Amino acid sequence: MTIKEFKMQLALGSISHSMKYDLADDPNTFKGILEILSKDKDWIIRYRVARNFNTPKTILKILSKDKDRYIRCSVADNINTPVEVLEILSKDKDRIIRYRVADNINTPKTILKILSKDKDRYIRSNVADNINTPVEVLEILSKDKDRGIRYNVADNINTPIEVLEILSKDKDSDEDEDHGVRCKAANNLEFLKRKELNNG
Repeated sequence: MTIKEFKMQLALGSISHSMKYDLADDPNTFKGILEILSKDKDWIIRYRVARNFNTPKTILKILSKDKDRYIRCSVADNINTPVEVLEILSKDKDRIIRYRVADNINTPKTILKILSKDKDRYIRSNVADNINTPVEVLEILSKDKDRGIRYNVADNINTPIEVLEILSKDKDSDEDEDHGVRCKAANNLEFLKRKELNNG
């Protein structure tokens, strides 16, 4: 559907909610249509536009200020969200938004470093899991009192061997033998050492 056809059908009232949902989700929808849908009064349509990878950055920037948290969450999740928008969202009062920013693979190291100090353990856990997290932040998080955070550090492919060696001796007494910090660190350590041997 072209923008002209869309505008005409919209004016005639012949576009159903279900059609709007589909257009908002479709990565092949024209950007002009996504722009119109981004202003829809139905939050679910705006939410779907916010999570569409084809949504222009200018629209994502506008949607990042939406009063609805689910829309801001989708913007924080979107891999095309500009860094300056992720930076703003990383300071959102709503912890769920910060949690999503910490999980975004395009969140820059500077923002991850700040989020690594968040009082919310789930946000720090996502930072520990993010492949962009700087090594020095992973080292600090490897000493976090929360076992889930240490587990994610142990699972991160960028965690240095020295840190993995320490985590492989983690003293958490409630450790699940098959899925715990020690086990994950040992597995990652073995993988990195094999990789080193194969490359050397």
